[in-house]
Parts: sequence; C-alpha cells; structure tokens
Amino acid sequence: MNSKRKVIAVVGPTASGKTGIGVRLAKEFNGEIISADSRQVYRGLDLGTGKEGTPFGELPIINDQLSMINKLDNSKIDQLIENCRAEGFPLGKGHSKSEKLKIDNLDVLSKQELQKILRSLDPTTFNRIDINNKHRLVRAIERAQEGLVPTKVKPDFEVLQIGIDLPRKELYERIDRRVDERFEKGMLEEVKCLIESGVDPEWLVKLGLEYREIASYLIVNDQLSIFNQFQNFKIKELNENCKLPREGVPLGKIENYSNFDSMKQNLKYSIHHFAKRQMTWFRRFPEINWLSDYDEMKRFARIFLEH
Repeated sequence: MNSKRKVIAVVGPTASGKTGIGVRLAKEFNGEIISADSRQVYRGLDLGTGKEGTPFGELPIINDQLSMINKLDNSKIDQLIENCRAEGFPLGKGHSKSEKLKIDNLDVLSKQELQKILRSLDPTTFNRIDINNKHRLVRAIERAQEGLVPTKVKPDFEVLQIGIDLPRKELYERIDRRVDERFEKGMLEEVKCLIESGVDPEWLVKLGLEYREIASYLIVNDQLSIFNQFQNFKIKELNENCKLPREGVPLGKIENYSNFDSMKQNLKYSIHHFAKRQMTWFRRFPEINWLSDYDEMKRFARIFLEH
C-alpha cells in the first residue's frame, strides 16, 4: 500500500475560482487547505488579495504554514509541489563573485536593465521566469548574486494538479465583475488607509495589480492627507524625481490617472494581461489536468486519493 502523503493542487489564472473549488474538494474529502498566495499573508491586504469574504473561514486553516510559503504565488506553485530548494551554483563565466556583488540598487534600474543583468548572471533562470515582472527580476538577480539557484528534489508526497479551464471571454468577465465588486466593498479606501497608516507606497506599487494602480491613482490625484503638509509638493516633481518627500523613498514609475474610471478600467485590462501570462506559463506543464466541470474534478481527486 502506498504510504506517501497526497496533495491536491488547484491551479489556474487569477479569478478562475481556485478558492471555491479548493474549499469544495476539502469538504468532500475531509481535507485541509493551505493558501499559496504570496500577498494574503500580510495583515491589511484584504480586498485587494481576495482575502476578505473568502470561504476559508468555513474550514480549519494552518495559518502558521502560510508564512512558510509566503514567497510563492499561484504561477509558481510547482516550487512547492515539486519540492524546490535553493542550492549553490558556480558563478557565471567571466564574472567573479566580487564583481557580481557590486550590482546593487536594483530597484532603481529599468526592467530592460534588469533583464540584461539577469541574462548575464543566470541565463537558465532568465528563460524560466516572467521577465516582464520587475519584482521577480530583482529577486532572481539577488539569488544569482548569492550563488543560489532553485533545484528540484524528489518530494516525499504525491501530487495531483487540477487546473481550472475557462474560456478566455468568461475569465475576463469574471475579472471585471470581481474588480467592480471589490471597489464596491471599499478597496480604494483599503489602500488609502494602508498608506495613511504608514505602509510604504513603494512597497504597494511593487505588489502590482490592484495595489499598484490604486496607490498610483491616490498619489497622483493628491487624495492622501499624508501629503497635505507638503504645500510645495507637485505631481510634476513626483513624476520627474520619483521621490516621496516624507522619506525620499524611490517610488519608480507610476501611472498618471486623470480620474477614477480610467484607473479602474486600466486595472481590469492589467489583470486581463496578467491572467493571459499566467495561462501561457501554466501550459508548459503537461502534468496539469485541465478541467472545467466540478464533478470531473471530484472524480479525478477520488481516484487519486483512493489509489
């Protein structure tokens, strides 16, 4: 009899319904849910991450384990289920360790500059990650500078991967509805409250999607009381210097939204593009079983768990 632990990974693009499917399967088979969302582990990131109002409260959740995987997101779930770990690797040809470690202040570099650096330091990782995601480029360069590379080792558990398969039109409609619903529940106020309570706007911008777009809108349209004390602070100065006057923190590029509706529509488009990139990434893994019907998902899960 096979004594290995069994894990079912529910994967798919944003807004595809992973949480709901995961909860239903957990109830059906007396399971336990662990979220691999890299942003839900932070207190206060509720509506923008989908934490608020999720059905997770209906089941026991191992909150302590969330912090152990808080560097993962759903597009990198294989790092968990395939048991990846960071190991040393030889520094690239033509680059000494001291030369590599001189590359600092990565946050102020452009995406194109970061891509060039990573391609030079670690071409294998460059060809594997989303090189249009600046945050991931920075983290990959930092790992390369430390001489680390993710290496797969054989896990001590079996995994069934169920991918939620939705027509693109339906997925985009889900995304649009979710954006509207989150704003109705107070997502704009959530981001405003975070910044005014002391959360670094640069960090919110780096989180991407909802937090990037909303933080940019609030700053550019001077809707934050935290900036009222700076009477000479102009939007032009922010765009040119990319600095926040209270701490001089580099903010990077922000969107100059003229009104709320344009920001919200751009957010929807941004999430559409994000979901499309996620699907492109997921399709590289033949072990994912792409299913659209819940009964079929349940059948796959039952066969997997009973054998």
